[in-house]
Amino acid sequence: MRAIVLAVVVGLIAAQAVGAGLPWPFNMRVESCAQRGSDAGVVVTTTGAVLDVRPGSGEIVLSQRIGEKRIVGKVVLAEGLLRGLKRTSSDDEVARFETEAGLKIEVHCDSVLRLTCAKAVALKIEGTFAPEYLRETSGAALALDEHGGFGAYFIDDAFVKPAVKEGGGGFTLTYDLAAEKAALIAVCPPREYDWKRDREDRIVHYFPALVGTEVGWSDHPLPSDEELKAWREFNNVLVLHLETWNGYMVAEPKARDEKRLREALVTARKLGYRTLIYCSPLYFGPAYQGNGLRDDAVALFLKHARWMLQTYGFDGVYWDGVFTDVPKAWELAREMRKALGSRLFYFHSTGTPLPYWQSWSGVYCPFVDTYADYQLRGEGMPREHIDPIYLRYEASGYNISNTIGTLCYETCRVDKTMFDWALEAMVHIPYWPGGQDVAGKKYFLTPEEDKLFREYYLPKAAEVRGPEDYAKLAGEGFASREARRREIAEQRKVREAALHEYLAAQKAKATAEDLLNLAAFKPATCSDYCTRPEGPHLLGYRTEYATDLNPETYWAADMPPAHWIAVDLGRVEHISRVRVLNYYGDKRFYHYRVETSIDGEVWALVGEKANDNLATTEGDYYNFAARDARYIRVTMLSNSANCGVHVAEVGVWR
Repeated sequence: MRAIVLAVVVGLIAAQAVGAGLPWPFNMRVESCAQRGSDAGVVVTTTGAVLDVRPGSGEIVLSQRIGEKRIVGKVVLAEGLLRGLKRTSSDDEVARFETEAGLKIEVHCDSVLRLTCAKAVALKIEGTFAPEYLRETSGAALALDEHGGFGAYFIDDAFVKPAVKEGGGGFTLTYDLAAEKAALIAVCPPREYDWKRDREDRIVHYFPALVGTEVGWSDHPLPSDEELKAWREFNNVLVLHLETWNGYMVAEPKARDEKRLREALVTARKLGYRTLIYCSPLYFGPAYQGNGLRDDAVALFLKHARWMLQTYGFDGVYWDGVFTDVPKAWELAREMRKALGSRLFYFHSTGTPLPYWQSWSGVYCPFVDTYADYQLRGEGMPREHIDPIYLRYEASGYNISNTIGTLCYETCRVDKTMFDWALEAMVHIPYWPGGQDVAGKKYFLTPEEDKLFREYYLPKAAEVRGPEDYAKLAGEGFASREARRREIAEQRKVREAALHEYLAAQKAKATAEDLLNLAAFKPATCSDYCTRPEGPHLLGYRTEYATDLNPETYWAADMPPAHWIAVDLGRVEHISRVRVLNYYGDKRFYHYRVETSIDGEVWALVGEKANDNLATTEGDYYNFAARDARYIRVTMLSNSANCGVHVAEVGVWR
């Protein structure tokens, strides 16, 4: 306990030495706020960015200071929205401003620009560089290249994708932000990369073999002294996982073997390890109430983490996920860093803090990651997904969050190619010596992989000792990514051709009775669809599958919000019946609306499913007085089984 208190005091003194900065080693802060005399604007400089607020032109110019000094974009606002700009408060952590129109502007030490307004705002964000990596999902977008970039996150209830348009060496994002909702624009990277830690730290995860049916149960939950000594040959950071605890979702978990835990910590410290303990905001039961987070979720989890640190004297924490709530996750990461001071913070963030149904989108939150020393990504991702692009722009934090990136490889596995890709992307491969197998996923290195790790990966990783060494690999990384992009393009051509052939075959075998269905093989549009490399042709769950006369295929989109699919009959028809067939593979029900339109703009309700009757192989039919219509829209509202919505077939008859 005494050592812990001393560490915190030392951290506070170190922070005070550079002013009233935040008590952590990264020293991200608001460095200055300078008035612009020409148009009553202001220039705010943070550790990682310069935010230039220009009322005269109605723009906020975004520049990065780390990675490469350059303008990366600008936020364009409606005329007059920045008029009457005045500072309301400022310190090392955040500078706040307001305008006459009710726009509130905050510039945070982690280079996040936060905007809210009393009225709805049409936001336009212009990117002034050509991103190598540009991804968007509901309520967020992320644009990056080798040197940095920025992300935009819209914290409202709409969950609508920002409109993205590329061209002219840049790109544009547009989004209609509702009144009193927030937009976060995060310039990357917000702090310097810690090359000393990158060179010196090597991480070993202890995943013990499991026994029985209870989650996380092992008869060998902690490493032996002999194992600790053997691993110390090339590791100095030890991560203990949930098997340490007898129930890990409670405020004060009990160690499964209290005596051995304390013995292992003493041995680890003598050997020169820093030991991190598993804890998980994502799975922390006391933080939740009903279907959401409690208002005091952050405080409750911090109390839980502090209890672990104070009771056992761990050298830091390993987070397994975080709240799927961006503002809460951001707040918790900041406060966790403050609580830890100079102790270590390791963050597994494969899918969070965005909701899990967005985990394949490629959008994440560097401004949350940046508070950690290391991040871990890749869990559950197949080999074809863990490619040079994923490694550089999702697993790596270099010139993004500037957190040290590590790879979770229980699914994708490692070999010489993966090791080379990781080195080219500035991603570390942690050592996994345990024997844990979870449903066929191996959280350990096989003997062959272990040998390759020691004899091939470690010597090559030791050669990368600074930015000059990495620069030699960066060109190889770019070439690997370009080769992968070409491969993806070729794969897509093959898959598109297979889909085309499939639809032609389906149409060829359709009977005259089948073709009485006016929707058969007609084109459709939708609000969104699952683009993951899944489905019959690995093209995702596209609209073609809702009109192909095959009940086993389907269009799908993730929830929320309400998603729709609209079939175009090609011309105005006189119709009186619509059928909707949902996915029916298990006991589930859906709620939805059925509407028709002549022009695609004015819609009339002709059917609605609001009951809880289970989906069946027959689907649901809606009969109505004959009416003219060209478009039939099904708006999916909910699914009792999960967050996805699925339409297997839309049928339309005269």
